[in-house]
Amino acid sequence: GVLSVIDDGKNKKTSTEINQNNRKNKSFIETVWNGEETMSKTFWIYCIVLGVLVGGVTGVLAGLYSNAFYILTGIYIFWSNIGLWNSSNKYRQAKLSLKQPYGWSTAAKVYVVLNFLTTLSQVGFILQGY
Repeated sequence: GVLSVIDDGKNKKTSTEINQNNRKNKSFIETVWNGEETMSKTFWIYCIVLGVLVGGVTGVLAGLYSNAFYILTGIYIFWSNIGLWNSSNKYRQAKLSLKQPYGWSTAAKVYVVLNFLTTLSQVGFILQGY
């Protein structure tokens, strides 16, 4: 007789299941840094909403105690912007594979560059004591 293999579909994992399993083993810090969150979530949640919160809290702490607290804001901005850059690369690849425009990927990268320039100029003002 002929040996037949029956595929019931139970052993196949979709790429989203594999990504979710990989994500469970990583902290959200790694997940965002590696660009494994969606570009829109990374931008709106991590760069904008949490960025404002972290900036506000460290601004208050810096005002009360020491300008050294601004280092936390710098670290946070660096982390969230690298995450946005990496997720924009993944977004661009996904759009290219579907032969769709990827303008939001470019917009995200422009945001990252401008944000880094703004942050560096603010660091300069803080170091000068303004």
